[in-house]
Order: sequence, then structure tokens, then C-alpha cells
Amino acid sequence: MEELPDGPIAFRGVVDLDRAGLGSGGMLYPAYGVAGFLAAIATHATLVERSKKAQKSKLQEEADMVVAPYLDVIKDFRLSELQQSACALAHQKSQATGSKEIGSGLRVRSLPIFSITQDHRALVMDDSVTVHAPNSSIPARELTIRVISPARQGKDITEQWTAEKGAALKATCVEMLAEGLRIAVESKAAAEDTPFKTFRFREGSKEKMERAQLVAQRGDRILIRTLRGCLMSVPHPEDGPAAGTSSLAAAPATPTPLVK
Repeated sequence: MEELPDGPIAFRGVVDLDRAGLGSGGMLYPAYGVAGFLAAIATHATLVERSKKAQKSKLQEEADMVVAPYLDVIKDFRLSELQQSACALAHQKSQATGSKEIGSGLRVRSLPIFSITQDHRALVMDDSVTVHAPNSSIPARELTIRVISPARQGKDITEQWTAEKGAALKATCVEMLAEGLRIAVESKAAAEDTPFKTFRFREGSKEKMERAQLVAQRGDRILIRTLRGCLMSVPHPEDGPAAGTSSLAAAPATPTPLVK
């Protein structure tokens, strides 16, 4: 894995950006001829876009408040430590499954950002990954990868994450980054004739839906490619983990129906 300048790990709150842009309202365009009409449309589009950006910024600021209880522990998380642990874990999993090993000459550049769901039960990792072949300066692959952790169960979720200096939080981040690295190195594109279907999965306590192609299934996780080209590793909707545990390191299981 390519070494990057060390620093803290980026955390933020999960926000529903679909809310941005609501209430922008309609606009009556003055009848100043075709040129005036087109100019009015362009002006309106600019105003709407500015309004959306402002709303997105406000929504993100509000969502980021969920990170506050974890600031004391995440300030000690270092990117280099996370990457080293994730590489070791990914290598271990690859050896166990006979897959292409992490570090087999490939250079991987990873820039993960972690988000905490508003119910505190799950993490979402968004990672921009660049994979270089050995001795090549031209990227072999540039990927956008999202990994969603299983939802933690029980009460006092914040205490579960922060106990023992954030051990559970750090371990989950390592597992998520390791999953992302394996996806970057091992994953193959979905076949062209693979149909797009609606996949259902949990993001914390919320049910989410995504129109996507099935790429692979590993253990109680599924890997899908969305309409936007993002690779998403999500918890299987029917074979969830035991309460309070992570399924990211699960062994392969017999496939079960994925789509409803």
C-alpha cells in the first residue's frame, strides 16, 4: 500500500443529502423574448444550485454533531496505523481464501473517510482508491468504494464504541478498510449482461435500497456496483451478524437469495 502523509482519520456524520434542494420553489419567468427567457432560466439554475450547496453544508454540519461523543478517542487514531493494520488483515484474509494477495507488487493509494450513522449503530466508509501495476505510473484502476459495517445491537451504543479507548471503533475501521483493499485488488467487474436489481440492506437501523448489479457475495456480505459505478460492500439483508459483532471477517457461506 502506498504510504501517505500521516495524520488523523476523517470522521463525519451520515447525512441524507436527498433533503437538500427541497423547498426551492418555482419561478415565474418574465416574458422578455427568447434571449431574456433563457437568461432567466440560467439565473434560476444558478440560484437553485447555490441554495442546494448551502443546504447541503448546513445538513452536514448538523449531521457531524453525532461525532462529538467520540472525539476523545478518535483524536488518537492515526492513518498510518489504520492502514498498516488493514493491510495485514487483508493479507491474512487473502491467504485464507486463496485470493490475490495484498502487496503482490501492486501499489494501492487509499483515502478513506468514515461516517457515523445518526443512530450511532454503524459506520460507513467512503474510499477513493487508485491501484497501480508494478513499476507503472499510470493507474490500472480508479475506484470509489463504500463499505457499510453491520449494525451494533443492544443499549449504550456510544459506550460500546468508546470503551477501552475506542477499541471497537478502531477495530471496525480496520476491518472496513481491509474489506475496501480486498475489493480494490480482487474484485472483478460485473458481467455486462448482469441485470440491475433493487438491493435492500441495513445502514444502522435504517433500511436502504440501491439499484445495482451483483458483483460477488462473501460470507454475510454482498458486493454490488451501483448505477453511479460505485462498488458497495453491504451487510446481507437476511444473514445479519450476531448482536454487537462484525461480519466483515466472516468466512464464505452458501449463497442465499439477495434481492427482494
